[in-house]
Amino acid sequence: MLHPRLREVIARLGYTRLYPIQEKAIPVVLRGSHTLIVSPTGSGKTEAALFPVLSLMLGSYELNDGRIKAIYVTPLRALNRDLMTRISRLVEGVGISIALRHGDSTSSIRRRFLESPPDFMITTPETLNLLLTVQAKADMWDSVSYVIVDEVQELIESERGSELSVVLERLQERSRNRIQRIGLSATLSTSRSGPPPPS
Repeated sequence: MLHPRLREVIARLGYTRLYPIQEKAIPVVLRGSHTLIVSPTGSGKTEAALFPVLSLMLGSYELNDGRIKAIYVTPLRALNRDLMTRISRLVEGVGISIALRHGDSTSSIRRRFLESPPDFMITTPETLNLLLTVQAKADMWDSVSYVIVDEVQELIESERGSELSVVLERLQERSRNRIQRIGLSATLSTSRSGPPPPS
């Protein structure tokens, strides 16, 4: 089901089989559905979202044209660099440009990002919110079609989660495309605050 170029890179990087969560999630994401992927840490959630998104990008877009197509949002800034290291070989291997942008980015990185926006960016909710206010390169959001939100369990029922919801609506207004949203969560609590519902 995945793009042939992506399958070649996956094999070259040593992926030998799909994990169960990937087998379940990949067809759903490929259909264009908004998707929430809930699975324990280390079960392959990142690739369950990444593989189909990259496959769709390869089949649908002119790449490296100065417009962002996919955004990976993680609330845990400390994990950004690890994530960048982990997935950059896969993303760049299929010819898709990728960049990490967060609050600690140097001035040279910030300048380079605006001069040549990547196809795929990794960022935090706060940095995405800030970047949407930059008018100099407002057209770089025109082609956004995919947003992956990691660590959803950290955002549910929090102020940061509410702010991200607003940011994603603003992003949708900037894009000419329908933005497919994919959430990743290690766990989701079924508990609720407040009094129990009436019987």
